[in-house]
Amino acid sequence: MKRIIITRADPCGGPGEKREAEHIIINSLLLSHAIRIDTRLYLIAAGRERRRATALDGETLRHLYPQRRSLRGFINKILCRGRAAPGIIYGDAPPSKVDVAIVSAPGSREQYYEAISKLASMNPRLVAITPDQTLWSGEAAQTIKLSIRHPPYFIAVSHYIIDQALGYSIRRRGRILYA
Repeated sequence: MKRIIITRADPCGGPGEKREAEHIIINSLLLSHAIRIDTRLYLIAAGRERRRATALDGETLRHLYPQRRSLRGFINKILCRGRAAPGIIYGDAPPSKVDVAIVSAPGSREQYYEAISKLASMNPRLVAITPDQTLWSGEAAQTIKLSIRHPPYFIAVSHYIIDQALGYSIRRRGRILYA
């Protein structure tokens, strides 16, 4: 299973953050109008007074479509109001072990080091990061460094490279397809 960990996108923040969260959700969980069932997206929003974590699990997620209006409704009605829905797990932190991780650089240096220290303890096999990111010393994972800093495009390109190496599985119209 691919784990995507984003520590700066707050889907319930301002207009810019909402737009970025929309693009991150689309690029992380959708592939040609199908949901990636082999992917789990962790949105960790670091606010001033509290830190919220939300996981979107592609295997059980329903009613997610790439149209902007539908996606905004999904974010506003489900994620921002905290409603229960299939595939949405509130307060879920990334697991202790991860095979493949795509990490987008957080806004501040402290958040970045916190995300990397958590990732180091997960012992991933393959990690995709931007070139200005550095991993822990003595990294055991294969590291893909991409020169793309914009999170949605970084996620899309990382997915493409990982899909070519490891394959992918999606659910489209109730059917599961493997490639």
